[in-house]
Amino acid sequence: MTWGYARSTDTREAGETGQDYLTFCSDAKSLRFALCDGVSQSFYGELAARCVGDALMDWFRERPAGGDLAARLTALTGPGTDLVRACTLPAGLPPILTRVLEQKRSIGSEAMFAAGRLDLPAPDVPDGLLSVARMGDCRLRVWEADASGYESERLGTWLGQALTEQRWSTARGLVGGGPNLHEIPLADPGQGCRITAVLLYSDGLAGLDTFATPPTPQQLADMAAQAGADPGSDDLAFLLIQLPVPGTEGGDTSSCNAS
Repeated sequence: MTWGYARSTDTREAGETGQDYLTFCSDAKSLRFALCDGVSQSFYGELAARCVGDALMDWFRERPAGGDLAARLTALTGPGTDLVRACTLPAGLPPILTRVLEQKRSIGSEAMFAAGRLDLPAPDVPDGLLSVARMGDCRLRVWEADASGYESERLGTWLGQALTEQRWSTARGLVGGGPNLHEIPLADPGQGCRITAVLLYSDGLAGLDTFATPPTPQQLADMAAQAGADPGSDDLAFLLIQLPVPGTEGGDTSSCNAS
């Protein structure tokens, strides 16, 4: 698993918090993950990004007993609104900027996301399972290999559809429709295919859209460095999950992280 996070040039120079939020948690048999991109035109988009990201992690941990995701995210507007109301503006802001931020506060904080859970093969899921959810323009790409080793992409339409009209809002809940949900077995014995890689990234790494095959960790590091050096760069975050070769799994790989 390879991951990275970097703030935009403007955000770094201003000493501000980035609006992307990446979190994941794994054990020997499963991995949960969420990548959320705060909407900069809203009130401190990082508030919504962290709020919805943590809620998605909880929901995927509880599946299938977690109930309907759309209902869960709709109910999250209460806690989200409380976060926005409790947020204190930095001291010494110019009056005009304070007025702009207070106007944004009235419309709430917003974020887009891509999230999921990966379960390795086990008695209850003999072929393994990848469950994913997405709203907005965070990319979520999946590759699989056939019996000959040829690698091709799954869920290609998810990349082609920017879905920029979709987001989660602390004030309005689900905007632009409900979350897009999909489940894929990790292995398809009938077709001789198995999933080999899952890649999530925010629009700060939109250059990855042209990759037909999964990028290497070095390519990800190089692209992140190049994007971060651009004066007009955006916040960026990515997570690359490369699945183990069947029969090589083992050991305790428990870990959790958030950025």
